[in-house]
Amino acid sequence: MVDDAPADIELMTIAARLHDPPCLVDAVERGDDALALLARLRNPTREVLPDALLLDLRMPVPSGFEVLEAVRADPRLARMAVVVVTTSVRADDEARARALGVDAFHVKPDDLSGYEQMIAEVVALVGRRRAG
Repeated sequence: MVDDAPADIELMTIAARLHDPPCLVDAVERGDDALALLARLRNPTREVLPDALLLDLRMPVPSGFEVLEAVRADPRLARMAVVVVTTSVRADDEARARALGVDAFHVKPDDLSGYEQMIAEVVALVGRRRAG
């Protein structure tokens, strides 16, 4: 998860732990930290990538859009599911994210149950992508 709001990271992490089976969430607060982490994980000799990248759009440089562009431009990262989780309700933000290849677009929920529902949807998305 890449989000500059610690409270949102905490809610997503709690929701992931409550999912059955529990999900592991690694979180960073900056886009450049996310890109550095992904670069380390895509080591050519032992590639271990996350099942999904949960990405806020409204972050300091680089923005979520810039992170999304970088992920989709890297052939080894491009197959990873990317789910936007943002406060933005702007139709143009969703259109731009979809044009850049995002797999799902969610407005941040207001409470833990909303995050639990989102985790369930992300798990389902990952399952569908694995099935083919």
